[in-house]
Order: sequence, then structure tokens, then C-alpha cells
Amino acid sequence: MKMLTSAELFAPPKKARKTKVRLERAKLVVVAARERAAEMTQQRTAQPSTMRPPTVLQRRRLVRKFSGKCCRGMGAKRDLRIHAAGFA
Repeated sequence: MKMLTSAELFAPPKKARKTKVRLERAKLVVVAARERAAEMTQQRTAQPSTMRPPTVLQRRRLVRKFSGKCCRGMGAKRDLRIHAAGFA
């Protein structure tokens, strides 16, 4: 049987040490990622937007889509007939 020294007897287990090191390394990775994200956000806000405004046709399509007055499809026609008949 192997005789253990006092350092081996009273030292924390290797697994616990490895876990602690891994968690500390993970914390550093998260901090670095946050710093990079903050830096990229600052760069994006400093640059003007390169997105061009929608064309006239795109604006019309968007207005129709979000206005709720679009009459495409059978469901909308049925709703109009019900509304015209006074049931709604």
C-alpha cells in the first residue's frame, strides 16, 4: 500500500481544482465576448446606416400588408360580404 504524504492527504481533489480552473477560464471568455460585443455595437452606431429606404412599390406593399384593409384571398372577401350584409 502506498503511503500518502500530508500534502497529498490534505490537498483538494484534482477534479475540483480542474473544475475551478475551467470555470475561471469560462468567465474570462465571457468577459472578452462582452467587451467585443460592446466594441462592435459602438462601431455600428458610429457608422451611418447603409440600408437604403424602400422603393415606392415596396412601401405600397408594406402599407397594404400592415393596414388590415387588404382584400386578397377568399377569407377577406367573405369578411367583406358578411360586413356588407350587416352581420358583423
